[in-house]
This record gives sequence, structure tokens and C-alpha cells, in this order.
Amino acid sequence: MGVLYVISDRQSASTAIALASKERGDVSILFIGEARGLVDDREHRKTLDHISRIYCLGDITNGMSQSEGVEVVDYSGWVELIEENDRIVSWA
Repeated sequence: MGVLYVISDRQSASTAIALASKERGDVSILFIGEARGLVDDREHRKTLDHISRIYCLGDITNGMSQSEGVEVVDYSGWVELIEENDRIVSWA
């Protein structure tokens, strides 16, 4: 059990990622909404190297690209992530 950061705001995502990088133990990040575009952003991808698990809410068939190291989940996958983690940090 760990902590899940749910990030939806693209502009302040770097702050949330910095906070997540200071966490100890199992840390996951789920990108939703406009923050999903950060999955393909090289600058942000470098800062995510130390994060245990990275997820993106979406559908590859609807224009999302599959990025290495990022698992695409649907809404039921999001619920599973919530159930798997002790703490949820929502960054909107």
C-alpha cells in the first residue's frame, strides 16, 4: 500500500510531481484530464523516472499514444488504484 497522486492540472503538475518525488515507499501517479498530455512531454518524463508506477486515464484507440513505462487505465482501473493505496493526493 502506498500513495497515489491524481494530477489533472497541466500547469501546476510540476509542483505535484516534485511533492511525489519526496514521498518514501510506493508512489504512483495517475494523469487525468489535461495533464494526460504530460505523458508524452520529455521534460516531465525525466522527472518521473524515480516514480514507481505511472498511469494515465484514457483510451489508446481515441488518440492517446502508448508511452513506455505508462499504463493506460479506464475508470474501473482508477477505482482499483484508489483501493490499492493508503493515501490519495488529488492535484487539480
